[in-house]
Order: sequence, then structure tokens, then C-alpha cells
Amino acid sequence: MKIIAVLSLAMAIVLPAGSECNGFELWTPSQLKALERQLSVRLDAQKFAAQGLGTFGNHSFMIAHREGNGQAELHQTQNDVFLVQSGQATLVVGGTVVEPKTVAAHEIRGSSISGGERKALGPAMWFTSRRAYPINCWWMPERNSRISSLRFMRNSAGPPL
Repeated sequence: MKIIAVLSLAMAIVLPAGSECNGFELWTPSQLKALERQLSVRLDAQKFAAQGLGTFGNHSFMIAHREGNGQAELHQTQNDVFLVQSGQATLVVGGTVVEPKTVAAHEIRGSSISGGERKALGPAMWFTSRRAYPINCWWMPERNSRISSLRFMRNSAGPPL
């Protein structure tokens, strides 16, 4: 099975979700792989699991694992950065979130994206999405892919860039 690991500079590895980090944190490839394995056995009904790695002032890190389609997401105050480690998936970007629901402060989720562009994701590919820009990751069952991602999220004030 191919594995997609998307490193999104928004999670920090060995720390509980939302914890404040002190000065410096380092995550080795072996630590990230171990977390990926742990998440792969903790999937929810949407075939998704995530763990916060820490918060550094206005940015945070998270690691996530997905074996099914994601929901459309729109972060009103956060910019995302992801790195694909291995495997393949399709990302839908832009357009309009279908059936939008506010699930947390400044966080909108929906069933899909209407009018977006499809982008192929593969090993060693980076992508970023600015705040208020819809994204939706689609699992590729024909390739039996799994997606693991490390995500960096930076809070920003003001209108979308």
C-alpha cells in the first residue's frame, strides 16, 4: 500500500493537542513514523485520526492520518502548509464549500467543494492554502492509498490575503 504523508506545519508530535511549546521542538523521522502507525489504528467513522503536536504562539503543528475522503475545510484565520511524504491523493482547492457548517471558531466544514480545481498530490510535494480558501482531500481507493500528514497552521489577523 502506498502511504501519503502530508506534513502540514500545524501539529507537533509528542505533545497533547493544544499544549504550548517552550522555545524549541524537534521531531525525527522515526518519531513521525511511530505517530503515523499509532494514528492508523485509531481511525474514526470517517477513517480519520489526528493528534496535535503543540502550539507556538500564533502557529501550531498537527499530524493526521486518513484512509477515506475528507470533508471540505475553510479556515477563516489560519494558513495551512502541507508536505506529502509518499503515496497519492487528489486535493480539490478553491470554489465554494457545499453545505457549510461552523464546527469551531473560525472553522467551516462541508460535504464537498463546488467549482474547485483538482490537484494531484504525490511524494515530496508541498502545498499551502491561505486562510478563507476552501480545500478538500480525496482518498484514491483505486490506489489503496493512505494519507498521513504533518500540518502547520499559522493564525493571521485581518482579511484573507
